[in-house]
Amino acid sequence: MDLILFTSSKKKAECAGMDAAVKSVAGKFKGELHADILDLENRANRLTAVQFKVSSPPALVLDGELIFKGRQPTAAELEEFITGRLEESRKAKKSGRRYWSVSGLPENWGAER
Repeated sequence: MDLILFTSSKKKAECAGMDAAVKSVAGKFKGELHADILDLENRANRLTAVQFKVSSPPALVLDGELIFKGRQPTAAELEEFITGRLEESRKAKKSGRRYWSVSGLPENWGAER
């Protein structure tokens, strides 16, 4: 899973809590969750934010979906949310359904069986 936190160096006080929550949760899901923290003061990061319809920081995107719109979750809420999503993806894999990644290709694309 891919998690992106969009922050702003101009809004450090507003974004600090989310920054800490994302780092904490990413540490708990090593190998299952890839987390990036992108500063919207960087032009390239603003272009990425537009793709996900992020209008203001802090904002969280999980596997291409803007989550927790309009509020900042605690680390515990974020961990619970990601745990639920990981369980859904594991069930989908066990049932034989294909799990699609953010890129639009199956997660096991090109993998030898």
